Amino acid sequence: MTLPQLTLVHSAADSPAARLSRLMVEAHQAAEEQVKALEDALLNVAYMSAEIAQGGDVYPVGVRELCRRTAEESVWKAQTLESIQRQNGARVRPISTVER
Repeated sequence: MTLPQLTLVHSAADSPAARLSRLMVEAHQAAEEQVKALEDALLNVAYMSAEIAQGGDVYPVGVRELCRRTAEESVWKAQTLESIQRQNGARVRPISTVER
């Protein structure tokens, strides 16, 4: 009985180019997820800042003013990130408002 001679055949999926392509797709997806997490964090900062800014005399005047500006800036920054992602072809959901 003669055993067949086996040889290793590389599939196209295992090629360095295919692996690189797959890793690039994964890296882009991870980057989109991280930017989305930053957008969400900025919106949370904006929401909390707006609450403090509208908190009346409970908070010192300087704190309220700083939070008012932070709320505005955080929303703009989140919207800017969304716009940049959209321009680069990322799948993004529109940012609504700071109100919850």
